[in-house]
Amino acid sequence: MSNLLKVVVLACSLSLLVIAVNAQSKIQGSLKGKITTAQTNHGLESAMVMVYSLKDSTFHRGALTTKNGSYEIKSLSLGNYKLFVNYIGYKDAVKYFSITKELLNQQLDIKLDSAAAIGLNEVVIVGEAPPVKLKQDTVEFNAGSFKTKDGAVVEDLLKKLPGVEVEKDGSVNAHGQKILKVLVDGKPYFGNDPKIATKNLPANIIDKIQVIDKKSDQAQLSKVDDGEREKVMNVTIKKDKKKGTFGNATLGNGSDNSFSSNNRYEGGLNVNHFNNQQQFSILAMTNNTNKAGFSSSDVLDFAGSNPRGGATSFKVMSRGRSGDTYDLDNIFGGFGRSGLSRSNAGGLNFIDSFGKRLDMAGSYFFGNVNNGRDDKLRRNTIVQNQSLYYADNNTGNSESLNHTLNLNLEYRIDSMHTIKFTPNLGLRKNSSSGLSNYESLNANQQKINDGSQRTRSNSLSPNLNSNFFFGKRFKKKGRSFSATISNHWKDTETHSLNNSLSNYYSNGSQSIINQNLEQDNKNGNNSILLAYTEPLIKDYYLNLSYEFNNSIENSDRATYDFNSASNDYDLLNPELSIAYRTRTNYNKYGLNISTTKKKYGYTLGLVWQQNDLKGHSLTKDSVYRQRSFSLMPNANFKYTFSKNKRLEARYRGNVYQPSVYDLQPVTDNSNPLYLRLGNPNLKPELYNFVHIYYSYYDAASYSSFWASFNISNTFNKITYNSILDLESGKQTSKPENVSGNYNMFGYIMYGIPLKRLKTSLKANLSSSYSTEIKFVNGEKVSPNTLSCSGGLSFNYRYKELLEFDISSGADVNKTRYGQSTLKDVEFVKLNASSGFSYYFPKGFALSTDVTYFNNNSNVPGTNRNVTMLNASFYKEFLKDKRARITLQGLDLLNQNQSAYRNVLENQIEDRQTNVLQRYFMLSFTYKVSKFGGSQSKH
Repeated sequence: MSNLLKVVVLACSLSLLVIAVNAQSKIQGSLKGKITTAQTNHGLESAMVMVYSLKDSTFHRGALTTKNGSYEIKSLSLGNYKLFVNYIGYKDAVKYFSITKELLNQQLDIKLDSAAAIGLNEVVIVGEAPPVKLKQDTVEFNAGSFKTKDGAVVEDLLKKLPGVEVEKDGSVNAHGQKILKVLVDGKPYFGNDPKIATKNLPANIIDKIQVIDKKSDQAQLSKVDDGEREKVMNVTIKKDKKKGTFGNATLGNGSDNSFSSNNRYEGGLNVNHFNNQQQFSILAMTNNTNKAGFSSSDVLDFAGSNPRGGATSFKVMSRGRSGDTYDLDNIFGGFGRSGLSRSNAGGLNFIDSFGKRLDMAGSYFFGNVNNGRDDKLRRNTIVQNQSLYYADNNTGNSESLNHTLNLNLEYRIDSMHTIKFTPNLGLRKNSSSGLSNYESLNANQQKINDGSQRTRSNSLSPNLNSNFFFGKRFKKKGRSFSATISNHWKDTETHSLNNSLSNYYSNGSQSIINQNLEQDNKNGNNSILLAYTEPLIKDYYLNLSYEFNNSIENSDRATYDFNSASNDYDLLNPELSIAYRTRTNYNKYGLNISTTKKKYGYTLGLVWQQNDLKGHSLTKDSVYRQRSFSLMPNANFKYTFSKNKRLEARYRGNVYQPSVYDLQPVTDNSNPLYLRLGNPNLKPELYNFVHIYYSYYDAASYSSFWASFNISNTFNKITYNSILDLESGKQTSKPENVSGNYNMFGYIMYGIPLKRLKTSLKANLSSSYSTEIKFVNGEKVSPNTLSCSGGLSFNYRYKELLEFDISSGADVNKTRYGQSTLKDVEFVKLNASSGFSYYFPKGFALSTDVTYFNNNSNVPGTNRNVTMLNASFYKEFLKDKRARITLQGLDLLNQNQSAYRNVLENQIEDRQTNVLQRYFMLSFTYKVSKFGGSQSKH
């Protein structure tokens, strides 16, 4: 470990030395002047003035003009320069000048001609575009300003962008918010899975990366901001790459542990054909190295693959709340999913425009994943100052096959009418099996219970979703009408076998379960949304909306006990069977007032929602009905300080209905030690959310700053109340409503350019504070959790020979319960990573990367250190380096591990799972890159 730290410290020292050498003082001069209009001779405020160094072939300095049009640029070294001036509505101006010892201070006054008097072909473009541009709702990055190594994909490019973070699972966050969709030239790419685009499109064809706060269809139609936003990313293709064929094919084979008999394989195919507006892509991949070029949620849901997960694991993770759960697999073993997986996937994507009116995008994608797991679970639960120790060993296998068909049509009838239709068809098939052996001990290490359980499950789930949008603009500016019809349908049939034997030593009893579960859940949702915008007085608009939503959930659950006489599962168990129907209707009425000024804009409104929920148990002949009314304000405010600086604030409220699974009054005994009850008296959750966002980009220095702050709270939050019986070790859980949950989250990012090195330093800091009402054996507790995290990253590239990057991060988490019976929890996580690539002559290259994780906690057994070391060596050959042979070693120190520790109110839970460790791979890759009828060189 000490040697590793020495390497990292030496690398940091070398980087700092290079920076220091390049930062040595030199003879420097300055440039100043005034930018005016040729027609009026008035000074132009906020005109972009940029100095391009002819020696370094890069922009050297920049500035924005003052109110009278004056500017000044200092610290210019000796040399020849090109001055580039830009202002919206005026022709770009270019002037050449030099800084010499004899003339250090230059004066350049420039007059700009109006763009109305010139043609588009007269605009002059020089040098390279600015790295970052701030537009109205878009942050645009020039891909050429962020160099990537040969063979890099979009994901590698995103890691270099200020304000953009790529998580270990491949998901992308921009300015503190998750990217939900990645578009290619404004069109969907393989549906809505961002990872397919980021992990497969090559970086060298990308022109711009645009992070967009996408407005709703109605807001785009009316040109009036309704405050609705979706964070999406648009990837634009270089003009000279819009016509051609590119892609690659890879085959690899290897083995575990120094070429043993455990074979590892990888294969992939990625072919794209672009013909201006027409795009056609084929993807295919197969491997047994735990890699997936897609979102796991689109292919496989492992929920239920480990039936012994227990109350705590299910309670926390099923509703997507992390609470006080610390997933050490994400801390230490984030180089592949737990278990050993085989993956196969492939698909087609097609984009085309038919004339100027019709755009179409369609895709088909399938994925198949088989995962084998070997889990060990250890849990210590403290109740009434007594401890209960639980141990479980589980082996299991899960497999999923998923098919998805997407279509996106947009038809512009004329300039006033638009139609959009987006249907989606899917089919998912899951299967799992598992064997578990478990036992529980008291504080005196006396056995309370033990047992074993075998499970097998199969499910089939087709689904259909569609969205139809019609928009109409009227002749009167600002008047518009839209109608949106949405339909969602899903049918999940599940067949499960549950065979368990449990022994309870307190009373000498024994429990045998041998059951077959047949369950059919049908979900349907249909809604229509009508929206109308009417201009009022100058710059003010009235927005009216009405939405009707009808949701139906039918749950038929039949549990059959084994009949030894017939040797079949034909004895219906009425206590564990139910036919339940839930119908939820709501009417939502909205009224907003909006205005957009030169510097600011805002929206103020109210939404009144009427909910009507009806539950009907056919088996128990009971009816449950709930009616509620909600009045929710909403607001949106945006202020533009300057072209590159803006502030935005937004408030939203929403209502979330309980699920049919939580409502149905029936016991779920799939885990004999964890019985789950439904609660038909649950109320809807009322959610409130405030978001504040600030962004700034300095055109003079290329530095950038983003900050966001969120605060939310929930009334009637659905929380599971679990009660543990110390005599038997059984736990019973039931969902209940609680109020008092709130969360605050803040995020800031700062990018500092290092122009001499043609790179930048990225720093980020985030913090959150939350209070969440929970239950500890029937008693309410209110833990307060404070967490802070920060990171620093740096990348250096020297010509085409060397690339070096280093990053570090830290997380601090403290949870306070304020009760003597519950132990407060504190932990600190540290991580550091470094990568080095050197490109030798004649197509040889060597790359290494090392990642170090450290976790320290006040909870015994959680302090762990892991170092992951990978290395690869490749040789490129054939014409234009079309072929490559690569030898790589993963986890060379054989330290990868999957370890979880869940630290909750009265529990400490450890889980260890098998994971892919050290292996070696020899692979061959062939690339195709042909544009404009000629072979493109890399």
